[in-house]
Amino acid sequence: MLSFKLEITSSRKRQVYEKLLERYQREVRKVKHKVGMIGVQNIRREIDKRGMVRTSDMKQKVEYKLVKGGVTFTSHVEYSKYLNKGIRKHVMRYLKKAKRPIPITLKTGEVIFRWASEKSFKRGSWKHPGVKKGKGFFKAGMDLTKQMMYKELAEIALKSSLPYKK
Repeated sequence: MLSFKLEITSSRKRQVYEKLLERYQREVRKVKHKVGMIGVQNIRREIDKRGMVRTSDMKQKVEYKLVKGGVTFTSHVEYSKYLNKGIRKHVMRYLKKAKRPIPITLKTGEVIFRWASEKSFKRGSWKHPGVKKGKGFFKAGMDLTKQMMYKELAEIALKSSLPYKK
């Protein structure tokens, strides 16, 4: 009895799949970079729109980083998380621990220095007015970015499900 076993193996299918995967990953990476750049611009725009004081340093330090699941936005300025949450009105008791005089900028631009003492607290000084302007500027910037980039992200998802074309 004579029998033949015909087994066809092709690396071509694997090459086509690998090329498709590589193109898809490259395109996703490009869009992630674009999302990052637009996101940073939108967050900076939100900071400007809200008219927060002394935020130029915070604006410059808003960055994006590509991660496995997408893009993360960060600000490397300590007070940005507080401005993003908003700050309630409060008595600044923590100033009692100051080791140096506290600089205060007047409306005229003049800088004066004061010590926080128990007497000044009893007089009602050292009250923080609170900040509501900045509340949620990070989320607002990211939401705007999602709206702007939705179409491009949908196109990539659609492309990934289509068969490979040269």
